[in-house]
Amino acid sequence: MNDKVAYRRVYEVLKQLIEIEEYAVGQLLPSEPELGKIFSVSRTTIRQAVQLLARDGYVSVKQGKGTEVISRKAIQELNKVTSLSETLRRQGYDVDVSSTKIWVMKPTKQMITELKISTNEPVVAVHRVTTANGQPIAILRNYIPAYMVPGMSKHTEKLVSIYKFLEDRWEINIDSAEDSITARCAGEEEAAFLNVPKGTPLLHMKRTTFSGGKPISRDIVDILGEKYAFSIHLVGRQK
Repeated sequence: MNDKVAYRRVYEVLKQLIEIEEYAVGQLLPSEPELGKIFSVSRTTIRQAVQLLARDGYVSVKQGKGTEVISRKAIQELNKVTSLSETLRRQGYDVDVSSTKIWVMKPTKQMITELKISTNEPVVAVHRVTTANGQPIAILRNYIPAYMVPGMSKHTEKLVSIYKFLEDRWEINIDSAEDSITARCAGEEEAAFLNVPKGTPLLHMKRTTFSGGKPISRDIVDILGEKYAFSIHLVGRQK
C-alpha cells in the first residue's frame, strides 16, 4: 500500500470513529506513535491523516497537548454580541480571511434606514471571506458610515475581526445588535467564494450593530449551514 492510499485510509477510519463519537468532542486522539501501531503505518502517514482531519474541521492540533476532537459546527450564542471569527476561535479553529475588499460607496435605502444616515452620506464597504482551518466558511459584508472610520478604505491589513478592529482603531465598542436569520441556497457567486456546489444550504444573517444605542454597522453574512449553528437560552413562557 503506497503512502497516499495509507494516509487516506487512516483519515477515513478516524473520521468515521469521530462521527460515531467513538472519539467524542473534547477528547484527545491517541498519540502519533500509538496510532502508528494501531494502523501499522509510519508516523509520517499518521501526521498526514491528522493534518487532513484538521483541515476538514474534525480535530485541532494543539502544541504540547495533543490532537483534540472538535465540533464541526461552531455554535454562536444569540444572547451575546460576538463576531464570527471570535466564535470560531473559541471552538478551536484557526481563523483567517481572504478576498478582502474595502471601498467607499453610496448608501442603499436599507442602509439609510438602518444606520440612520442621510441619502448623501457615504459608507465604507468591507467584503471578506472567512476561513476556518484553511477552508472557506462564510462571506462577510460590513457597511459602516464613512465619517465614523476616516481613512479605513486605505487599510490593507487583514481584518479578521472587524469588531476588534473598530475597538482598537477608533474606540468604537459594539455593545448590542439586532439580527435577522434566514436560510437560503448558494448562488453562483457564493458557491465560487465558498468553494461549494451551487445550491448548497447557507445561513443568511442580516445584523445592525450599536454602540450606546447608536447604529454602527450593517452586516450581511452568508455562512455554510453544515458548519455553523446558533443557540439561545430562553427563560419563561409567553402566555
